[in-house]
Amino acid sequence: MEGEKGRKEQFFAETEELIERYIKDRLLLIRIDAAEKGAKLAAHFVTGMVLGLLFFFILLFVSIMAGYYFAELTGSQFYGFGIIAGFYVLLFVVLLAVRKKYIFPYLINLVIKTVFDPQSNDEEEDEHHEH
Repeated sequence: MEGEKGRKEQFFAETEELIERYIKDRLLLIRIDAAEKGAKLAAHFVTGMVLGLLFFFILLFVSIMAGYYFAELTGSQFYGFGIIAGFYVLLFVVLLAVRKKYIFPYLINLVIKTVFDPQSNDEEEDEHHEH
């Protein structure tokens, strides 16, 4: 009877140890996955910022060129650059009007797609099947 009781206690002790190890491994996996997703988001953010900065400079110089072009056409720098400023004000108002319907959902979906990227999960499953 005592031998059976000892085996049961040993079984439960081993099971408890396995469960604890499983939970620790699972938490580690979750942390690693979160770090990978965070790194992807940061990479997308930094890349977006660099591309945005380059686009800003291109847009700035093209706008200056267009301002001088319209200034030559109208005979007045005030009107030439005013046309460009008016275009940007119009663009600003349009973006302000459509931001909640189009821009916010696009950005939200982009972040969700990055965080829950099914492609990276498929790659992980492929690696598990190969081994």
